[in-house]
Amino acid sequence: NSVLLNRYRGGGDYMGWHSDDEPELGAAPVIASLSLGAARRFLLRRRDDPARKAEYLLGHGDLLVMAGQTQQFYQHALPKMARVQDERINLTFRWITPR
Repeated sequence: NSVLLNRYRGGGDYMGWHSDDEPELGAAPVIASLSLGAARRFLLRRRDDPARKAEYLLGHGDLLVMAGQTQQFYQHALPKMARVQDERINLTFRWITPR
């Protein structure tokens, strides 16, 4: 029932480590993230062991779905990529539960 739009003007724009664990998203939210534009690295790490990381290259039209207990046990980030000059738009779809 909601969508968040993030605009990354180039490789210098980034998002630091975080979880989408706001109470209004519920205990096990389903979050669908659609990438449009420049390809960017997407990092995932365990909260209890930050050295355990995974990396994905999300390109134009890629859809990433995080569900279940992903937000409880993992953090994610979009790091800087100095050589990326093109823009990226990210649409993040979530269900927000009214209070």
